[in-house]
Amino acid sequence: MKFPALASVCALVVAGAGLFAWWNTDLLGQDDFCAGVVSADDAGAVLDGAGRLAHASAEPEKVSDNAYGFDCVVERGSKLIRGDQARLTVSLNRPDTTFPFRTRLWKNPAGMSYVADGAAGAVDDTRAWVMLPAACWDKIPSSGSNASPVLELEVSNGTADRQALAATAVHAARQIARDVGCRAPELSRPVHIQGPADLGGTSRTDRANGCGVKGFRLPESAFIGGEAAPGSERFTEAGATAWACTLDLDGPTDPQLTFALSQDPTLTRFAGQDPAVADQDGAALLECADGTTYVSMDHNDAYEDLLLDNKVPGDRWNDPFRAFIDAVAKKLDCKRADTGGRN
Repeated sequence: MKFPALASVCALVVAGAGLFAWWNTDLLGQDDFCAGVVSADDAGAVLDGAGRLAHASAEPEKVSDNAYGFDCVVERGSKLIRGDQARLTVSLNRPDTTFPFRTRLWKNPAGMSYVADGAAGAVDDTRAWVMLPAACWDKIPSSGSNASPVLELEVSNGTADRQALAATAVHAARQIARDVGCRAPELSRPVHIQGPADLGGTSRTDRANGCGVKGFRLPESAFIGGEAAPGSERFTEAGATAWACTLDLDGPTDPQLTFALSQDPTLTRFAGQDPAVADQDGAALLECADGTTYVSMDHNDAYEDLLLDNKVPGDRWNDPFRAFIDAVAKKLDCKRADTGGRN
């Protein structure tokens, strides 16, 4: 009789299918990760594809009023797929006040998509950040004064859908807010992102109205012969956490200037914690008719090298920023704010 052999084959097939499902899908997998901060659905949407979701690092303690620091790594692994596996790193950090627009970590503000109508945050193809609202700042211990919690997500060994990554960041921030007991209604709104530059795109710079801002004219001191000449610009849409514009100047070394503006109450309050913002080169708070406005300017290494090589006086380096402030102040009816290190 062949029935025992057939039964053995069927058993092997069932066992093989079970192993395949266990190794290569999320069947009967975890409901959440990172001490409950990231749901399995969100992690799966970010780390889309074959494989099984699991912690790639020790699971952190739940964020609380007596636990400083939070870092977690989730990966989608498979015994059937060779090579590096996609990973999602979730961390709670305390960056300085200029981090969204003037650090090398977030070095392309005009290429980001910004969260609109809700959380303060931004996302690109591999990274996202979301600020926890001000009501949460004193609920989570800080390593120093004037530091506020920012949740950062990073995808390695792959890219992610921006909407999925933004939603995951906001949902994770919302769960942390619940865990520490702070009110954060802005984190409960539907997650929408805008940009980058879906309407503006890349175009030649109008020297009299740079970045689409009426009256924003770069001064002649911003240009350096044939090494940094008027070129093209890219900017994000208005109406989100922030707006950013990068001027790609014409020159052999690809010099760039990036300008940013935000009227988001969480971001502007975050910047207002630091008294130095009022005195920094390239960052300022303005009091405008429709609210406090944060403005900033940054340049890439290529542009700074040109300034140094051509011995441009230090007091002229900020001429483009002063021109930007003047144009914004006129457009939004602003004056320079006196932060006084407000909280």
